[in-house]
Amino acid sequence: MKNNKDNRGLTLIELIAGIAIMGIITAALSVGVFTITNQRVNNACHSIKEAIQLGQTYVKSKGACKMSFEENSDGEVEVVIYTSDSEITLYSAAGNVGANTNRRVIATLNKKVKVTIGYKTESDFAITGTNVADITFNRSMGGIETSCRSDGNDDVPISITVTNGSKTKTIKLATYTGVITY
Repeated sequence: MKNNKDNRGLTLIELIAGIAIMGIITAALSVGVFTITNQRVNNACHSIKEAIQLGQTYVKSKGACKMSFEENSDGEVEVVIYTSDSEITLYSAAGNVGANTNRRVIATLNKKVKVTIGYKTESDFAITGTNVADITFNRSMGGIETSCRSDGNDDVPISITVTNGSKTKTIKLATYTGVITY
């Protein structure tokens, strides 16, 4: 029988080098995933802030306006502005927003992003499935007046939290002045 010394397996140096390479690859991938998660949350917050500012501008210049957070059939949260020259019908279970109302989807958020609205007195309200929250604006200052929720509880919203995995960002709302901060 022939003794083959070339078939001994891996040396310690080869094993350490392999583990180091796997560590570098894992670190690079995790940074990429973290960056994508942060980008989704930041993009969603930016879209919501722009929608609020659009609603504030519209209500000051033209009339009745409300912003709505609704989940579409694909499981994505849509930020929608409803405008009308007459009074706006607030949310109803049937989704009727009045015959003279114009619906504009301002932003469609990534389906991995979850939106929760925080209130002064009521519990936080997650936008999922049939959960819809409408926000109305004050005509004189453009501030946020009230929110009508599909669960029947009306309250003043004070924050909008956007979450994707472990990344969370909160938009704070100054209700009567309409100032928006992160």
